[in-house]
Amino acid sequence: MVTVDLITGFLGAGKTTFILRYLHFLQKQGLRVKMIENEFGDVSIDSQLLTEEHCDIADLTGLCMCCVGKDAFIRLLQESAASGCDRILVEPSGIYDVDEFFEVLSLPQISSLCEIGSIITIADPQGMEYLTEEARYLLFAQLLASGIVLLSKSQEMSPAAITEAKEALDQLMKERGCECGLPADLCTKPWNQLSEFDFEDIMDAGYCRVVHDRELFSHSEAFGSTAIIGHCRDEADLRDRIGRLFDSPSCGRVYRIKGYVKGDNEILYEINCTISTWSVKEVTSGEEVLVVIGQQLREREIRDIWRKN
Repeated sequence: MVTVDLITGFLGAGKTTFILRYLHFLQKQGLRVKMIENEFGDVSIDSQLLTEEHCDIADLTGLCMCCVGKDAFIRLLQESAASGCDRILVEPSGIYDVDEFFEVLSLPQISSLCEIGSIITIADPQGMEYLTEEARYLLFAQLLASGIVLLSKSQEMSPAAITEAKEALDQLMKERGCECGLPADLCTKPWNQLSEFDFEDIMDAGYCRVVHDRELFSHSEAFGSTAIIGHCRDEADLRDRIGRLFDSPSCGRVYRIKGYVKGDNEILYEINCTISTWSVKEVTSGEEVLVVIGQQLREREIRDIWRKN
């Protein structure tokens, strides 16, 4: 029986960053690990990062595992379990409905091969006020199923900000009927300080399956993605275009921008941005493509911001 961990969290929360650390811990224990990576966009940016870590990855790109990609996910689980690995890590897209995970793992053809280990939710409360009701529901469902919740970017937060973050997560749960607030333990320790004992606790955190009122909607209709070849002159121009994309209502509601853009200066920039947290850095390699994820996206207006001028 192969153990399956789900590492979930809304768009841009920091799932891949955590997985890199968790993966190193598991490999250090001598475990053979298989990754199933699901990107909602048409290009798999996160898989490029994980591939560099010599991880065996099964890539499911451009399909939502909740609906149109569900059969493909089932097949990948079967193939991964048959590969002889000890543990499977599943990183779904940030708009994944965790209840679908329980349903898939309960299927006879899967339950005979796999068992759920831990459901780990990466939470970044910054920008929660920007989320639509559909997005807030998905975050709620992720938190509700968690065995443990890890606060993202806590190393950049003051004690007061960490308290506010927990209160924001508690409030989201209470709005949906969980009067006690966040049901799982919240780990606020900076990730670069996590010890082997911490990772053992994470690995054994388990999960919580709670009956609740589900909100069913088509994720592929409620959310969208656009992949483009972006242009910039230099880093200042790049940051200006990113800001315009987030700030322009005509582009739709943008949650996530990630990928690679080369400037006129021949420098390649890696972009990993949400509305509240930006990461722009120079890198030496990466596929020149930019993926924009959000709701009510307008491709023409998005492309206009990134065209050469």
